[in-house]
Amino acid sequence: GTYVISATISIPSGVTVRGAGTSATQITCANGGISIFATLSAHEATVEKIKFTVTSVSKDAYTAAVKFPGSTNCSCNDCEIVGCNWAGVLIHDSTDCTIDHCYFHDFQGSVHDSADVCIYNQSHRNTVRNSRCYGGNWHGIAIQDPYNNSLPSNNVVTHNTIGLHQAYGLMVYVPTAGDTFNQLIGNSVENIQG
Repeated sequence: GTYVISATISIPSGVTVRGAGTSATQITCANGGISIFATLSAHEATVEKIKFTVTSVSKDAYTAAVKFPGSTNCSCNDCEIVGCNWAGVLIHDSTDCTIDHCYFHDFQGSVHDSADVCIYNQSHRNTVRNSRCYGGNWHGIAIQDPYNNSLPSNNVVTHNTIGLHQAYGLMVYVPTAGDTFNQLIGNSVENIQG
């Protein structure tokens, strides 16, 4: 079915939110300034087989269709994410999370450093794989230290297809000196405008 939300839905530890497939289960949000699903210090939460659509433009950052703040071993699989303003999936201060076989497209707005997938701040050992990133805002997939001396490390971005974006297809931005051991392996990037 199709569901309309107006506030963020929290996902607790150990819960799987599973749709019947992206053509059968669709969640629409008319508020571009909120996250649709979010964990908070959760472990082993999963979101899969759902289409998320954001229908309004916002200037707010740090929002996503699926947001994993301070969480471990969480995943977003086989989802289609449309119309976001800042991130499709945001991994923020989280470890061992996985994004797999997701499709991002037709994002809105022009929020600075927006990305289809953003691995942010103290985030380590996360994996983004086999996804199609066509959101079109700033970056396809970003690993970012926002000037917090955070060194996000040991993240793997592999076998993704990244299309048109305004700045970078793949971005690892770590202004603090140090070894991060992030890996970008076998990705296809084309039509970057920046």
